[in-house]
Amino acid sequence: MESRQTPKLPFSVRAGADLHMKNKNIIGVIGGMGPYASAEFYRLPIEGARHLYGAKQNDEYPEILIDSVPVPDFLSNTEKMEEAAQMLECRVRRLTDYGSTIITMVSNTACVLTNRLQRQTDAPFISVVDEVIRVASKNSRPVLLLASPTSLRLGLYQLALARHNIAVGFPNQL
Repeated sequence: MESRQTPKLPFSVRAGADLHMKNKNIIGVIGGMGPYASAEFYRLPIEGARHLYGAKQNDEYPEILIDSVPVPDFLSNTEKMEEAAQMLECRVRRLTDYGSTIITMVSNTACVLTNRLQRQTDAPFISVVDEVIRVASKNSRPVLLLASPTSLRLGLYQLALARHNIAVGFPNQL
């Protein structure tokens, strides 16, 4: 019998955030700020359930609620950030009301609002930035940072990487 290795997945699964449907966790996802990123993200927990938990039947996959929010473009126009933040707070409350036991947002730059959004729910709010830092801190190698101009201007990754003493490089430095 040949041994099968679990493939490396392009995302991490947090301890305690078991994605197996029989545990009745509901993943709430705020998307729409780059709808293609949301579409790509949806595939990841499905693959994770299959690879990590051997999911095959429908009831073995995670329940995922995706709320595609057409927020104003506050990523390039920060003057619209308050309006967008209020919309996202409303969506976090909605996902909580629908029973989400863990919530995330499929947008790097929007993670600037993570703390504010976490205050709207008791469910853990998983920040993409925090997850990248968590994974990067396990390696001793520098990180090459590819990010939107707004993410760079706000220093989302640079500040978090510096707090963890993780060296960072940028494509224009290559």
